[in-house]
Amino acid sequence: MKGVKVGVYIPADIYEEILEFSSKGEKTSLSRLVQESLRTYIYMNQPLREGNAVGTINVVYNHEKKNIDSQLTDLQHEFLEIVVSTLHIHLDEKTCMLNITVKGEGKRISEFINKLRMLKGVLLVNPTLFKIKE
Repeated sequence: MKGVKVGVYIPADIYEEILEFSSKGEKTSLSRLVQESLRTYIYMNQPLREGNAVGTINVVYNHEKKNIDSQLTDLQHEFLEIVVSTLHIHLDEKTCMLNITVKGEGKRISEFINKLRMLKGVLLVNPTLFKIKE
């Protein structure tokens, strides 16, 4: 297959950042940037289908979004068997980051990551996970 042309919605703030990035010497086309970003996303987020894993999940979110803090806490409690610890970091007046350490069944960690991504107000979920040799 040669390629498939698709339409993608990009929020204005992200598009502005891309333009600024491109104006500072990075002369990558938008198509190439999206392709590389998707490859990175797929590589970094491959589901852990078998075995156990350990690592961290960074979650950047808008804490001004109604109930987001309690939703994040409730979700961590729902996955208590894999959540080891959490560090809350204030990035600015309205943006926070959680650094969640996880350890356990890969399938369960993948499920947790998917649920984090579905929360309105979550801007970025970036896992760094390693399979544990058994």
